[in-house]
Amino acid sequence: AVVGMASRRIQPDEARELSADGAGSMVLPQQEHLIAVDSLIVITNPENELTSITLDQLRGIYSGEVTNWSELGGVDAPINVIDRQESSGTRNVFMNTLFAEGGNAAKPTDYIAGDNNDMAAMVYADPNAIGFVGYAFQRGTSALELVNECGIPTTPDAFSAKTEEYPLQRRLYLYNRGDTITEASADFIKYATSSDADGVIAKSGFIDLSVK
Repeated sequence: AVVGMASRRIQPDEARELSADGAGSMVLPQQEHLIAVDSLIVITNPENELTSITLDQLRGIYSGEVTNWSELGGVDAPINVIDRQESSGTRNVFMNTLFAEGGNAAKPTDYIAGDNNDMAAMVYADPNAIGFVGYAFQRGTSALELVNECGIPTTPDAFSAKTEEYPLQRRLYLYNRGDTITEASADFIKYATSSDADGVIAKSGFIDLSVK
């Protein structure tokens, strides 16, 4: 493959392996291309009256310390925590951000979603569920505001993602090999990183890089 897409930045061992294969330095500007940003939205069932959650509370839910909605001011019902497979890039960003300072880690759960669409469908079908999806995959669920350490709530919208005020977010990348780049591949990358692609990115439900 000449071009690859990633929902996180390339890891050092991946870059070293590609470099050893003759692909060049994957972190050079001519090989690493930022094309969009994406907020990871914490979602609940539409019947859930909770509108916001702190990062500490969210960390408590996924570590197994918080197990009932009444602990968050909600109804007396168990929290059904929905997770993704460990191989999921979305999960990787979510958990690394949530447990960045170490300490408790995510507790295994019986509810595993196959992808973003599956996660949204499971939360939509379960009044006691909580999960996380990319910005484009909310699918009728309720998005929670995240409250930071200063007590300031942040709405998961395009503005907070572009300004990087929203704490659970990621950047979306295109990577290309440096040794086998073709004219067609170069033209595609040029288009994907230009303002001409902003409308397509937004229409797809992701957050483009245009200045508003």
